[in-house]
This record gives sequence, C-alpha cells and structure tokens, in this order.
Amino acid sequence: MLALTSFEESFPSIFDEIEVFVAEFLAELGFSKKRTREELIANVRVINQFRSALYLKLSQGKYAKEVLRLIDGLGRVEEVLDKYFGLIMSNRSKSQFDSSKDFYKTLYQQMILEARLSLLGAGLSANVVNPLVDKLYVGLLHGISKPQLIKELRVFLEKENLPTRWIKQQAHDTLWQFTRNYQQAVSADLGIEHYLYAGTQIATSRDFCKSRIGKVYTKEEVESWVGLNWSGKVPSTSIVSIFVYAGGYNCRHTFRPISKNLYDKLKA
Repeated sequence: MLALTSFEESFPSIFDEIEVFVAEFLAELGFSKKRTREELIANVRVINQFRSALYLKLSQGKYAKEVLRLIDGLGRVEEVLDKYFGLIMSNRSKSQFDSSKDFYKTLYQQMILEARLSLLGAGLSANVVNPLVDKLYVGLLHGISKPQLIKELRVFLEKENLPTRWIKQQAHDTLWQFTRNYQQAVSADLGIEHYLYAGTQIATSRDFCKSRIGKVYTKEEVESWVGLNWSGKVPSTSIVSIFVYAGGYNCRHTFRPISKNLYDKLKA
C-alpha cells in the first residue's frame, strides 16, 4: 500500500523530533557529582512529568500527523471495496448491498476510530513511551553519567530500534486488518461464502501463504485451518478472526470474497 510506504518514509523526521524532545528533557535533569537524595527525587519527578509529555508530543506532533494521513487513505480502501462488491454480486445481493450502504458507512467510521486508537492509544504508551522512560529510570537509579545515559537512549532508539519496529508492524497490521475486517463484515452481511486467497508472494512470505495464494476456498475450508499450526500464526486465531489475521503477523494477504459462479470456474 502506497499510504504505508509514505508513512514509513516519515520515520526519520518523526524520530528526529523525538530525539530533540528527549535532549530538551535531559537538560532539566540534575547530574551533580555528589548525587544527593534530593537531586534523585527531583529527577524522578521530572521523569514522571516527561512520561506524560512524551505521549502528548507523539499523539499531537509529527507522528500523529502522519498517522492521520495514513488513516485518511483508508477512505480509498472503502471506496475500492464497495466498487468490488458491486461487481461480484448477483442482482438480488446488489439490491441488498445498495439498501445497506448507510449501515456499511457507519461500520466503516467505527473501524476508522479503532484504527486510530491502535496507533495513538494505549499501545503507543506501552510500546514506545514506557520502554523509553524505563531506560531513563534505570539509568538514574544506577547513577550513570549524563553522557552514558544519552548513549544508552541513542542505542535504544537507533540500534535496538524497538519504537520503529513496533510502529511499523502496528501500522502494517492496522491497515491490512482494517481491509480484511471491513471486507469480511460486508461479506458476512451479504451471505458470501467463497473466497480467493489474494496477494503477492515476496521473499518473507510464509509457506502457509505460498501454498494458498491464488487459490479459491469455501468459508468452511478456511475455518478448518484454525486447527493447523504455522510460523507467525496469531495465537488467538479463531474461525472468525482467521478472516482478519489471515497468515498472521505482517501478513499482506487477504480473503477476497468471490461469487459462487467464479468459485466454480476457478476450481474446475
């Protein structure tokens, strides 16, 4: 997805902003040679304030702007999917689809809200803010010097790369799961029970996906895969969520709903 590529290209500027913000915060900490108890307590108070301030910076700064731009692109996904459903349905199903557009629009809006929360909500604190702040706590409590603390934070941001890895995977999964969720919700509402396992094969594609790409399946067949084990499978995969998780973490494949007629032609 082009929107995802554009989002990932914004990472350098996002983390430049974070590093500047962290540097400004470090300037507020005391690093005297005596390391008094009073100084330690004062530093801990500053860190507690920094936790909230960093979350606020991320949720309102460049990162938030790029997330909102990414989510804006989901409107295009809805438009494309709606056109696709219009092409594959029988006249009877198409009439049902047309009469349900207000319902689908409301459903789409709620899914957009969920997508925003997944990238700007509690996960952001747990996977980006808290690990960074924890590094500061540990450093201060063990009495390391300011240069060493700066070095450890830089290693965390640039070498361990945890914030970037989480944001990248979360953005990827959010976009693909949004597409699959909306697609499956409409499919279930219309009673569609035939699917094409769609997507491209890349170097990191799982064997699970490679063996299914381009093939067609019934809803019952897909549900039966839940009992299988494969590398990257989401542990909570169920007969319902498999249509959302597909091959698992970072999966770029989808169950594209198809008509019974097309299923029969492709299966023959």
